Parts: sequence; C-alpha cells; structure tokens
Amino acid sequence: MEIDLDDSGNPVSPFFAACSTRAIDLGKSNEPHPHQLIPARWRSTGKALTDFADELEAVELRQKTDGSALLSAYQHLVYEATELFDCYTLMLPDRIHPNGRAEKNALKEFRDAAKRLRAFTANVCNRCKHQGAQLKFLWATSPSNGRTGARLLVNVYRDGDSLVRDDAVHRGRMAGMGMVRIGHELVHALLRVDRAAGRLVAKLGDGPGAPMQARSFAIPIGDAARRIAALRATRHDDEPALHDGVVFEPGMARLERVAADSFGPRSDITAALTVESGTTTYSLA
Repeated sequence: MEIDLDDSGNPVSPFFAACSTRAIDLGKSNEPHPHQLIPARWRSTGKALTDFADELEAVELRQKTDGSALLSAYQHLVYEATELFDCYTLMLPDRIHPNGRAEKNALKEFRDAAKRLRAFTANVCNRCKHQGAQLKFLWATSPSNGRTGARLLVNVYRDGDSLVRDDAVHRGRMAGMGMVRIGHELVHALLRVDRAAGRLVAKLGDGPGAPMQARSFAIPIGDAARRIAALRATRHDDEPALHDGVVFEPGMARLERVAADSFGPRSDITAALTVESGTTTYSLA
C-alpha cells in the first residue's frame, strides 16, 4: 500500500483526493463537515506526534534516561489520535447513505477495518481516562546482544492495595510493549484509515447535488513520522517478528510489515514506578 508525498515530505490524503469533485453529500445540518474537522484533528495529532517523536528519539538514543516526558507525550498523543480516529470511524460512516448492496458492503468493510485500526489506541485512551490506568516506563537491555529499548507498561489499581498489569491492554504478555513498535503501528494505522476512507469514497456513486470542490490535503506528520520510522524496534521472543510500519521512499510512503530486533532469550528490565499511598502489591511485568 502506497501513499504519495508532497514536496515537503507530507503524505497526501487519499481521502481528500477521492472526494475531489465528487457529488457526495457528507454534510449534516448544524454539524462540522468532515472536510473541516478532519484537517483540524490531523493538525493537533501532528503536533502531538512531533512531541512524541522528540521524546522517543531522546530516550532511544539515550540523550535522556528518564522516560517521564516520553510517557506524557504518548498519553497526549493517544488522546489526540483517538479523536482523529473517531472522525473516520464514527462521523464519516454516519454521513454516508449507501445505495445498493455493493455500497452497503463497502461501507461495512470500511467500518470493520477502521474499528480494527482504532482499537489499540482507543483502548489505551479509554483505560487511562475511565479506568485510571497508569503508564509506566520500562527500559530493557539484552545481556546477550546488548540491544536496548524503551517499553510501556499499562497498570491499573485493584482491590485498594494493588497496582497490576492491565491485561485489557497487554493480553497476558509480559515485560511491557516496545515504544518504537507502538509508534510504528500508530503511524501506520492513522495513514491506513485515511487511505481506507478514500477507497470507500471511490466505491460510492455520485448523488444529485453539486460536486465538492477540488481539494488536496497534505497530512502534516511527514517529519515526525519519518523520524519514528527510522528508529529500530525491539522485541522479546514472545512478540511477533514483524509488525505494521511505514517505509519512506522518495515521493511515497509504503504501509507494510517491518521487522523488530530480538533481545534474545532474556532481557534485564529497569522500571520507573510511582504508586499511591496504601499500595502494597505491584506488577513490573
């Protein structure tokens, strides 16, 4: 899957390209139009992604050994990205009125795909906002090959005295999640949901109304996305060797599976942990 880049290296939105000059009514009375809200959400998400890229680079390249600023940047990014995902997964399908089986199937396929792409980020967002989840910073070092990497552990309070791994996020996996991999997958998912929206529009027939204006939108994440993509992900042996990522080439970005470097049979983990008074049991893996 490929997405064109503009002269500044920013991805050119396939959704806006597909909408250009099409007679498809995406408006709703007294509500923002997708062509208004989606660019605004991309700009705020792009700023949050830049802050995250700054902190991730600093930690991974060991200009910083404290991960607190990285966690704060990631939590803000999760909130902004979830709002952006909601434009595609909730608002956009609500504005489309399919005609015939083919268009209904196309809309269902888009809903299902967008929901999958949104799922991880929205889950972390909701766990933090509504379940009081705590983001904890881990630093992994391999004694066998020297590889290192920042990792994220999501904890939740339980039973008045415990802080435990949140298995609604980790699904039973130990030792957290690699933050470079999280960054790779988020950039991939954001670009892919816009591409999926463009493919949906291309499958819809024109209506009787006036066509939309010809418009191009450059997604303002090129520099941050490129810097995140350039960082090498690491993994433990119970994690997949490949994950979703983005590969940048002259004039285009390719959405594809990318590899992570293994820590080997074991790694040493250090953690930064803050707990509330009365907490006597806690999990670091």
